[in-house]
Amino acid sequence: MKHLLSAIAITLAAVVPVKVMAECGTGEIDFETTYPNAWKKAEAKSSATLNADGLLWKVSKPGIAPSYLFGTFHTEDVNATPAGRAALEQLHHQRMVFFELGAGIKAEMQAALVTDPYLIIAQEPAPLSTWLSDTLAARLKAQTTALGLPAQALPAIKPGMLFAMISIPPCALRAAATRGAPMDDQVRQVAEAAGITGIGLENWRDQLGLFIDKPLAEQRSLLRLGLAANPDPEAAYSLTYRLYQQGRVQMIWEISMAIAEALIPGDKVISTGV
Repeated sequence: MKHLLSAIAITLAAVVPVKVMAECGTGEIDFETTYPNAWKKAEAKSSATLNADGLLWKVSKPGIAPSYLFGTFHTEDVNATPAGRAALEQLHHQRMVFFELGAGIKAEMQAALVTDPYLIIAQEPAPLSTWLSDTLAARLKAQTTALGLPAQALPAIKPGMLFAMISIPPCALRAAATRGAPMDDQVRQVAEAAGITGIGLENWRDQLGLFIDKPLAEQRSLLRLGLAANPDPEAAYSLTYRLYQQGRVQMIWEISMAIAEALIPGDKVISTGV
């Protein structure tokens, strides 16, 4: 059990903000050329969506001081985009700032897992072969092995947690382990230095619950979907990072959905467990 918890601790950053860097290459797939129809469909839907682009939004009403909504991607530097620099400038004029997560939740989560490992360990482990195809099982083993998690531990972990673990490629996690504070923490540090009140909207249990509180069947479907619809995690992550830097936030969603539909038409992966 202690060895399993140590291995899981390596990947806990997958469910809290981590800093992603250009150390991630472009992967082996160029989504625009490999899936041209999906790309065109995504671009069309994104173009037809009102206010599809933008990272920093102003919320204003006559007679009331404006507020701002800034979308972060946990990159290395809040100054990486013009929107980030503008957000920092406006921060100094605010009375308080709200963050997705409270401060220090990673340490709190790790401590909670030591106390109650069954938060993420399956109470009734089942062999992967009973609910994953050979192809998807091999893909899961490859991705989690790269994270430092032994293959023999996989059946003992809740599928929702496994999905969270593979949501960020190892290259991003390696970069996060060797560099400074992620974007959200940088903003928090600036706010604290300026005496601005910071409030976290969610705690570690809220975040973890998104993955582990679903019924087992839904957790398995989620993991199958994530494995089947994402054959090249590094390429997908790098594309998302590039679109974020361009401020094309709606395109991030649309291309994800279009690729999933192209690879698993009719949600076949969910209905059949392929």
